[in-house]
Amino acid sequence: MTPLMTTADDRSSFAALCCCAVVLIIGSFLLVLNVNGAKPRLFTFLKHQLEEPGARDDRANFRRLGDLGDHGAPPIPGALARALARHRSFAARLDRKEIAGVICGPPTAARNVVATDRWAWLGPRTISGRTRALAFDPFNPDRVWAGTAGGGLWSTVDGASSWTPTDLELGSLVVSTLVFDPAPPGTLYAGTGEAFQSGSFASQGAGLFRMVAGQLETSAQVAAPGLLPGDFTFINKLALIPDPVAHGNGRAALLVATETGLYRARDPGRSPWQRLISGRIADVVVVHGSPRRILAGGRSDGTVHVSTDGGDSFRSTLLPNAGPERVALAVARRDSRIVYAVTTSLAPQPTGLLLRSADGGATFAAQGVRDPRGRAVNFLPNGYYASAVWADDPEDENLVIVGGAELYRSTDGGATLNPVSSSNTQVLTGQSVHADIHAIVSHPNYGLGGNRRVLVGTDGGVYQTGDIRKAGADGPCLEGWSARNEGLGVVQIMGAAIVPGGQTIVAGTQDSGLLRYVAGSAAEPWSDLHRGGDGGVCAVDPHDPTVVYATLARLKILRSINGGASFDRIDGGPEKFTTGDQPKKPAPFSIDDTLQAGVNFFSVFVLDPHRPNRLFAGGLSLWKTDSARDPLTSSTGPRWEAIKPPIPPPTGVRVRYNAISALAVSEDDPNVIWVGYSHGDLFMTTDLDAPLSSRWSRMNPTGVESPTRMVTKIVIDDRGSSKRVYVSYGGYAAGNVRARGEGGAWTTLATNLPEVPARTLAIHPSRRDSLYVGTDLGLFCSEDRGASWFPTSEGPCQVQVADLVWSGQTLYAATHGRGLYRVDLREPFSIR
Repeated sequence: MTPLMTTADDRSSFAALCCCAVVLIIGSFLLVLNVNGAKPRLFTFLKHQLEEPGARDDRANFRRLGDLGDHGAPPIPGALARALARHRSFAARLDRKEIAGVICGPPTAARNVVATDRWAWLGPRTISGRTRALAFDPFNPDRVWAGTAGGGLWSTVDGASSWTPTDLELGSLVVSTLVFDPAPPGTLYAGTGEAFQSGSFASQGAGLFRMVAGQLETSAQVAAPGLLPGDFTFINKLALIPDPVAHGNGRAALLVATETGLYRARDPGRSPWQRLISGRIADVVVVHGSPRRILAGGRSDGTVHVSTDGGDSFRSTLLPNAGPERVALAVARRDSRIVYAVTTSLAPQPTGLLLRSADGGATFAAQGVRDPRGRAVNFLPNGYYASAVWADDPEDENLVIVGGAELYRSTDGGATLNPVSSSNTQVLTGQSVHADIHAIVSHPNYGLGGNRRVLVGTDGGVYQTGDIRKAGADGPCLEGWSARNEGLGVVQIMGAAIVPGGQTIVAGTQDSGLLRYVAGSAAEPWSDLHRGGDGGVCAVDPHDPTVVYATLARLKILRSINGGASFDRIDGGPEKFTTGDQPKKPAPFSIDDTLQAGVNFFSVFVLDPHRPNRLFAGGLSLWKTDSARDPLTSSTGPRWEAIKPPIPPPTGVRVRYNAISALAVSEDDPNVIWVGYSHGDLFMTTDLDAPLSSRWSRMNPTGVESPTRMVTKIVIDDRGSSKRVYVSYGGYAAGNVRARGEGGAWTTLATNLPEVPARTLAIHPSRRDSLYVGTDLGLFCSEDRGASWFPTSEGPCQVQVADLVWSGQTLYAATHGRGLYRVDLREPFSIR
């Protein structure tokens, strides 16, 4: 018999065939899930891996806690803008110099976050974060801008194949809306602030910014004379009225929808501003071909406002059966009489509501919103947070794309909806589209020569299809979609753990779960560990670097025994696997606080540096295990014990719960443990064996005002010349860093820090006078134990720094919007 010979092409073809087979198997299985309506355990598993019900609400409430002032007071409107202005004035007067090993002073103008004098940006490069807005340059369709919810404004000049940050100096890195004014010389407007969150939580912006074409390295804040402070704190949508004849100045009028109303500026200088509608406005659309017809969607009342005179007057319509939620709007490009509105229906069973108007928005009728089998489709489970609608096809007014948690397509004007994306598929295969849709934007040449290209902004970055009519038509909804996140480094990291040497890192992120970095493993060293939803604090066992711990939302604690390659839960809570549901383990093998109301969404834990098996975790109670490495079975694992009971909120704080938000164990004395709470309380023990009634002592600051704001970090310095404890706080307030000396006296160390939340704090491992604080306006450094502070001019500059982690004498800064940075601070420091 002649031997069978294979060529390289044969092997390549065989490999391709195998890949196709795998995709077909996965696709076929997911097709069964989607079409037959079955609920196999894998489907349950995938849903569990994404987000628990209500996770977005709890996440938003946690972020809100860190912003609140004393006694739960909300931030004053415009607080971030005022703090930024003062900070910039201070930074501008500084000389560029080295402080505590970091180059400090005025921020550099460099656009590239990757290359700086000292800092290395570690990415991720292709795993991205929440993208609220997208805008094409109509004169150069390969140029696109992306507005992100913590990483600022980014651009691409190659059709979204790669991205770079455009403006490190933008007043706020929370960019919610974009619009391009094509009138010469061409101007991009960016609105900041993110109001589309749960309840009263929102991320403050710094106003409206303008970038002129050819000068996009710099931006200018658009003044708002005559408006009240805070009117432009949350800008929800921008639109242009392209009617230069009516305005007589050759420029389009600019419309700004905010939390206090809809505003218009006709003058090219964008002044003065006129309020057209009072109240919260979520969306504003100018009708194609009829620039004097404007529609605005209410933010919290299910109302559509219609103007036929360019905004001089409006008539308001309450959408039938609409609840008190945000309204998103789209006008059919083919027939401007057709208007689509998306909102949430009335309780007691709120669900997505798609309405259609055939008379330009005068009246609306709810559509059936059924799948092809006649079943109701709840396409908008979190419409206050993720909601978008698109009807931009020039040939078909009945082609509608609706975005909520997923993308849906209708070809009959909304009577039926088919899913065309699947976050389950995206988690399993890396294909399809990430969950939570915020923007759907057409290519400028859409409809010409068969061009049907559309970009979508999601919680996981930017996705593209070349044909919106066909994308996702297969069962698992993966065909026709591709991620467009190369270089879009805007992941929101909450916590990180560094395996000694820095070759392996595990990070907890917003809506991308747990990520793992392995240096040199690939062009993109980051990978998704398929623990979706929200990841938080992480840690490496100092006694055994193969043991890594991490958290998921609401005190789910995970352990890896292979350096972070895979994780298992050790909190004893219920888990769902392909092999079946694992119920909650009995006491003492479970933490009662896991998943309980009132527990911080991003909960805190620390490893005892003295005892390899001891771990402390903060819920409403303080929990301890001395068997963190014990093997796991279906009913056993580490044993947990509550060693500090819950405490009520401080007097005058009108909330029900007071959860633990910060923990610290002394590196010198294993019996010294500090605990901080969401509303400012501090406790300390020196003896865990003491009776519970006398074990803990209250340590709230005395002699200076005792904050009732969130304690964000506690660091015990028992190796310096004199022992101190440092505490950082949330809130837009002064005094967000405090220190307690050996004599028990407290001092305020935030004299020249901006009045924004201080999220984290770290001490140099060997130079104990050198401190580092991560704030909502970047990293600040001190080399005199906090007596004076200086802002870094590179690296994590003016971005929210959520966590600071040491590996040896290398400092890692985890940012909430720009990924992970690293700086080598080995001694000796260079001479200034």
